[in-house]
Amino acid sequence: MRLMGIEAIYPKPNLSKPYPGHKIYPYLLRNKRIEEVNQVWGIDITYIRMKHGWLYLVAIMDWLSRYVLSCNLSITLEVDFCIKALGKALDIASPEIFNSDQGSQFTSIAFLHYLEERSIQISMDGKGRAMDNVFNERLWRSVKYEEVYLNDYTTVSEARQDIGNYINFYNQERPHQSLSYKTPAEMYFDSNNQEKRLDNGVHLMMTSGTINGGRSADMKLNHYMEFCISHYCIGFLSSRKVFLKSNMIKFQIIYLVHMLINLDIVQFCILTR
Repeated sequence: MRLMGIEAIYPKPNLSKPYPGHKIYPYLLRNKRIEEVNQVWGIDITYIRMKHGWLYLVAIMDWLSRYVLSCNLSITLEVDFCIKALGKALDIASPEIFNSDQGSQFTSIAFLHYLEERSIQISMDGKGRAMDNVFNERLWRSVKYEEVYLNDYTTVSEARQDIGNYINFYNQERPHQSLSYKTPAEMYFDSNNQEKRLDNGVHLMMTSGTINGGRSADMKLNHYMEFCISHYCIGFLSSRKVFLKSNMIKFQIIYLVHMLINLDIVQFCILTR
């Protein structure tokens, strides 16, 4: 097959190839303590599997709070979708240092212009150093294992809607152990003393900065447990080729998990007889 040039159609590794002639900046974050929000932002691109084909997802994250400031989906790797995501993020705030890999999108003159005109320090990962951008890489693991791998997107609009909903959940609802079980939105806006606001303009139809106040840490943790267990059950059934005929069946699974988590044993037994 190799001699005949026959190979499977799949996304090749290494999205981080610099364009010849583009300027490469040094990595500024080695041994640096990150103590404030908007001190360091990171950007990265990943593949999103669809039932037929692939999409590309870019996200900009505040490293201290893990808050996803902006994200965007594209069917190509042109720089435009990265510039749109950057513009949305800069409408919220401006970082001291902006970190990326050496991909041609991030070394392009058009992309760097937005950073240079705001006097933002530019940092780039070393070649082949995925751990230099570890927070964004960890975000991709959550997005793929908790959302993408559990679904077969048939259209771009479906992927945009579902991934946008997940990013919204990640920001607003999902507690992080490293943040003392706060959500990224709570950590970002509490630390930054910014006015809480609703921003429907982010490309994945995600809301930005709206915090569900008044919920205890136990309630948030229970909500996250419900989400993970329910999605695991749905993914397990799908992997065993159990056909889930409608969203109603998925809703019933989620509702049963909700009752178990909240110890509503009587109601659970009535519904499962």
